[in-house]
Amino acid sequence: MSAKAAAEKAVKTVRGIDWGLLERLVKSDDGRKELLTLRRTIDETRTQLDLFRKRKPVNIDWNYYKAELNPVMIDEFKAAYEDVKIGEYKETLSPKFEQDYKEMVTKAAEAAKEAKVEAAKLEAEAKELEKQKAALKTLTADEYFKSHPQVLEQIDDEIRQGIWGPSKE
Repeated sequence: MSAKAAAEKAVKTVRGIDWGLLERLVKSDDGRKELLTLRRTIDETRTQLDLFRKRKPVNIDWNYYKAELNPVMIDEFKAAYEDVKIGEYKETLSPKFEQDYKEMVTKAAEAAKEAKVEAAKLEAEAKELEKQKAALKTLTADEYFKSHPQVLEQIDDEIRQGIWGPSKE
């Protein structure tokens, strides 16, 4: 694969990223910073690729230089320039990056599932706390001590020891 073809493929892949969706999915400040860094890096890379794709080979006017400089030297430069062979770029990193990308997507999906489970647990816990909070308005001391016998035991111990005032802790 030539460098130009690799650049074209990279640009097409990057254009498919839904940044709005990613911004909605990432909730933490650190995650948002990393996402912005990633987006900035991709945008800079895209700009560099665009500049690379728009570049045209330079046509050298050898006759102009022969007229202005030593023609023998220019002929030597021309021969050396024409002897330069640039090999075709063999792109070998994409398969590794594609594999890494698939692994990251898999890990992200697993993390999303775990987050949903944790969110469900936290929501259930919040509902339970709301029920307890609502029950506090009508809760009697007997009901409280029935559900928290250690508090009643502590109070009884303090009474037996003659501790009647507020604690000095």
